[in-house]
Amino acid sequence: MSFVAVLPNLSFADGDLEILATAVERVRSLAPRMVLLTGILSDAVRDQCRRGCLSTCSWEPTGLRRFQDLIVQPLVVEARMSVGVVGLVGHGDFCPCRPMISDWDGRGAVEALPPVFDIAPGWCVLGRSGHPRLHRDVGPGVAGLVEARRLSSSVVVGDTGRLGVGRLRVVGTGSERLLVGVEAGALSSREPVDRRRRSEFGFAVLTLDGQSVVDAECRSL
Repeated sequence: MSFVAVLPNLSFADGDLEILATAVERVRSLAPRMVLLTGILSDAVRDQCRRGCLSTCSWEPTGLRRFQDLIVQPLVVEARMSVGVVGLVGHGDFCPCRPMISDWDGRGAVEALPPVFDIAPGWCVLGRSGHPRLHRDVGPGVAGLVEARRLSSSVVVGDTGRLGVGRLRVVGTGSERLLVGVEAGALSSREPVDRRRRSEFGFAVLTLDGQSVVDAECRSL
């Protein structure tokens, strides 16, 4: 068995460092084969990019240093884990954060991944989900299931701020299969202005047997 950890909505602002450090420590104890960052990645929530990419409009030197200290150093340098950022490929033309990720990528530390990243047959991780209004009105896992039905694939989403797993059996002509929608929570104590609820702190873990996902769960903090 092996694991993939999905860390959602990361902020490197002062008030969020303890939350993020706790999550990274727990991820290290799992020794996953891959760590994926998804949702919103920012050095200060007020600077989050409004154009839908996974980043901020500008990164301060403090944010870059904290990214190195809290993500690259413990996960890549010390634990020798593979780290990827879902959603940066395709946003490089207008996202000033993209060169920073590319710099780490060039040194083998962090890989920039497409907005829909296939993690295993029948499973993908989304950089951003497509139903921001729905997230405020439904229970955890439901928005993930909406994405799963849209893509006809089990999914992990990281931008809803909710922590939960939804499962749905889909019956077709002579067949039946299970779709799973995972909402990975948040690792930021602040929220964008259009979110009127409290985020649920945590992250998601997928368990794989070979190339197949056999379990999906959320770990609360």
